[in-house]
Amino acid sequence: MKKSTISRKLIIFFIFICFIALFAFLLRPRPMVVEMGSVSKGPLQIMVESEGRTQIKNVYTISAPVSGRLLRTPLKAGDAVIAEKTVLARIEPPHPVMLDTRTIAERRAKVNSSVALNALARAEVNRAKAALDYANADHKRNETLSAKKFIAQQALEKSQLEVRIKQAELIVAEDNLKSRESELEMNKALLLPTRLSNQSSSSDGVISVIAESTGKVLKVLQESESFISSGTPILEIGDPTNLEILLEMLSENAAKIRVEAKARILGWGGKTLQGRVRRIEPFGFTKVSALGIEEQRVNVLIDFVDPLEDWQLMEHGYRVDAQIVSWENDKTLKMPMGALFRNKNKWAVFRVSGENIIGLRYVEIGHSNNLEAEIIGGLEDGDRVVLYPSDTLQSGMPVSVATE
Repeated sequence: MKKSTISRKLIIFFIFICFIALFAFLLRPRPMVVEMGSVSKGPLQIMVESEGRTQIKNVYTISAPVSGRLLRTPLKAGDAVIAEKTVLARIEPPHPVMLDTRTIAERRAKVNSSVALNALARAEVNRAKAALDYANADHKRNETLSAKKFIAQQALEKSQLEVRIKQAELIVAEDNLKSRESELEMNKALLLPTRLSNQSSSSDGVISVIAESTGKVLKVLQESESFISSGTPILEIGDPTNLEILLEMLSENAAKIRVEAKARILGWGGKTLQGRVRRIEPFGFTKVSALGIEEQRVNVLIDFVDPLEDWQLMEHGYRVDAQIVSWENDKTLKMPMGALFRNKNKWAVFRVSGENIIGLRYVEIGHSNNLEAEIIGGLEDGDRVVLYPSDTLQSGMPVSVATE
C-alpha cells in the first residue's frame, strides 16, 4: 500500500515536470527571422541623374539667299543630302504685280508723255545739226575772206568759236535724245503683260541652293511654293552620325560633376551606353518644372564612347536618361543602405554576432547612393548587419537568416 502511494506520487511529479518543461519550451524566445547583409570592400560609384535629349552637334539652317518665288521642294524629312551635289531649294525671280485699270492708265499716260518728249528731243537734235552746218559754212567763208585780207583775224576766231559751241550743243541734244528714248522704253516695259503663276517657268534667273555638308534633312520649314524674303529659313540639315546628348541638369547636381566624367545613357529603347561629359556650360537658366516650381538648370553636353553601330538607331531629339559619375572608389568599405536607420539623431545598424545575436551599433557613413553607403567608422570588413530592421528588434535578441 505504501509503495503504490509513492509510485503514484512519482508519476504525478514526473507529469508535472514534463508539463513545466513543455510550458517553458513554448514560452522560450524564438529567433526572429530577418534578412542579412554584409560589410565588404569593393567598387562604389556615386551618380547624379538627369533627363535629356539627343541632338546633332552641327545643325545647319538653310535660308533664302535672295528674295523671290521659292519653288516646291521634293525633299522630305529624313532624306539624304550629299555635299556639293544635292539641290536643297530653287528660287526664281518674283512675278510682276497685277495691273489695275488706274495703274494701266497712268502708265499709258507716261508712255505718251515720253513719246512727246522724245519727239521734242529729236527736233532739238535736228535744230542743233542745222545750226552746226550753218556755223561750219560761215567759218569756211571767213577763212576764204581772211586769206584775202578782207576781214580781221578776230572775225575768223569768232566764227571758229561759234562752230565749237554748236558742236557742243549737238552733243547735248543727242544725249538728251538717248535719255528720252531709254525713258520711253522703260515706260513701255511697265505695260508688258504679267505672267501668271500657272504658266511654265523659265530657267533664266533661277537660283539653286546647293548643300554644303553631307547629312540628312531634319525639318522642312517651307515645303510649298511661296514668295519668300531674303534670309527666310527654308529647311534644316545635319549629320545624324555626329550626335551628342544635352542634359538640362539642376545646378546643384551640375556642381558635383566635372568635365571628362563617365556617364551611362539608358532609357532610350536600347542597351545601356557609355558616354563622357564634354562640356558644362557656364551660364544657368531658370525653368519651370511640371509642378510649377522654378528650377535653376545648367546645360551639360555628353559625347558617346561606344561605337556608332551601338547607337546609330538614335536620331535628333530622342529622349534619354543619363547617370553621371560624381565620385567613385574601387576599394571602398561599404554596406547596403537598407541596413541603416536613425537612432538618437545618428546613423545606426543592428550588427549580428557569431551567435546570431543582434547588437545596436552606431556608424559613420561617407558617400552613398540608393543601394550602398561608404563606411567610415563603426563596422569592419566581414561584419553582418540586419537589412530593413523593424521596430520590434532590440539589442540582444536572437535572429535567424530568412531563406527563400
